[in-house]
Amino acid sequence: MWLPTGALLTVVSALALVGLAYFLAQRQQWRRSILAVAAAALLIRGYASADLALHPWDERYHALVAKHLIETPLTPRLYPTPLLSYNYREWTGNYVWMHKPPLALWLEAGSMKTFGVHEFALRLPSVLVSTAAVVVTFYIGTILASPGVGLLAAIFQTFNGLLVDLTSGRRVSDHVDTLLILLFELGILLALKGTRRNSTATGILLGAVCGAAYLTKSFPALLMLPVWAVMRRETTPLPSLARELGIAGVVAAAVAAPWTIYAALAFPLESSYERAEALRHITQVVENQGGPPWRYIAEMPRHFGELIYVPVAIAIWSVFRHRSNGARRALLLWAAIPYVLFSACATKEPGYVMVAAPALFLVQADVWLSLWHKRQADAQLATRILLGGLLCLLAVLPARHLLEPTGPLEQRERNPQWVRDLRGLTNRIGAEPAVVFNVEQCIEAMFYTPYVAYPYLPSADQARTLQQRGYKVYVFSDGSAPLSDLPPDVTVIRPE
Repeated sequence: MWLPTGALLTVVSALALVGLAYFLAQRQQWRRSILAVAAAALLIRGYASADLALHPWDERYHALVAKHLIETPLTPRLYPTPLLSYNYREWTGNYVWMHKPPLALWLEAGSMKTFGVHEFALRLPSVLVSTAAVVVTFYIGTILASPGVGLLAAIFQTFNGLLVDLTSGRRVSDHVDTLLILLFELGILLALKGTRRNSTATGILLGAVCGAAYLTKSFPALLMLPVWAVMRRETTPLPSLARELGIAGVVAAAVAAPWTIYAALAFPLESSYERAEALRHITQVVENQGGPPWRYIAEMPRHFGELIYVPVAIAIWSVFRHRSNGARRALLLWAAIPYVLFSACATKEPGYVMVAAPALFLVQADVWLSLWHKRQADAQLATRILLGGLLCLLAVLPARHLLEPTGPLEQRERNPQWVRDLRGLTNRIGAEPAVVFNVEQCIEAMFYTPYVAYPYLPSADQARTLQQRGYKVYVFSDGSAPLSDLPPDVTVIRPE
């Protein structure tokens, strides 16, 4: 069995909720229907996020900084105190941590302050945020197309493996990208609703969310404005659109400015370096995350199903053939802007383009329902069989990554021994100030314990300096390598 029993029960329960959603949709009970889909999304994301271990990549760093934000919400710290020298340019080992803006980390800190410092409290905001994004997609689809399109797109989003990976902390940028995706599509939804009032309301709503998104992932959040511009251009006079964007820009700056100015004044070296580093992703391959310009297009089948090119091609063809199809045009432009711009950047990560995911879900849903209606109206049996097979594949394949053996629901040790060893250090060392060296998972160790940890052995000078400052010095050893020439008064501690 490639999936554990709990994962299979979760998937079966989620499918039952989707069946309930279909039953309610047949009776035009759309609000209850989307609540059933949201419950399915919550189940899947909750199960995937229940691991009792921090994941590698970015989550461990986000977790540790969020833990420290509980005590100092305006000073994001990786290490609790700079006991030894560090390089502020190394985001994996510095003191003041400005590698990501603070909004997602503040949410994590608030959750852990409320529910305790543990893995699920860390991930709970992302579980709720990712579930809320499913609901937002439904309402965008309802406005641009129909409730049926919105509901089907929400179902595609519910079972998307990459989004579940991000929510559960298993991919790069994890909780940060999860919040950015919600804010991105929330900005589009509120702007769509704001257009029913006036351009001032539209600009204010769009700008407020754009500012919050900037506090989540800085420059990528600004794509919200050009996406809105191209979506609105054909239905809005240029002066009104310029007014909306101008107001949105001012409001976004007002929302983002307090933290941006404060951070630049309080942490000038770190802030300046990280701004430059963010821009460096455009022209240079950072951390070996590069690829050809077509990388994101080539990866679409893995993240959206092997047949994703079919609905996209049909949508593009229909837009050129029927220029009145404004909804599909708007969705295609929404998806195209992130894909084009991030494809031109030197550094490439799968999560970068996921702000386009809701648009692609909506395109898939719109085309799927149009093919369904075509099948229902076609009298030829062969055509109905072919379309039926195509519809089944278009519905099932997008969920393949969620269910595959290496997906977010995979069979794995959910409470591994190395985590239990790190948690046990607190009982063995006690409440005294301590520094633990030779800990391979030093970032995780500082999350699970109150101690400072380093991955290397201490020198005699380092041990002496720490002891003079009142710290007990420990060396963690699992017995795999002999320890020799340790400084005096250093205690070796081994896993139980």
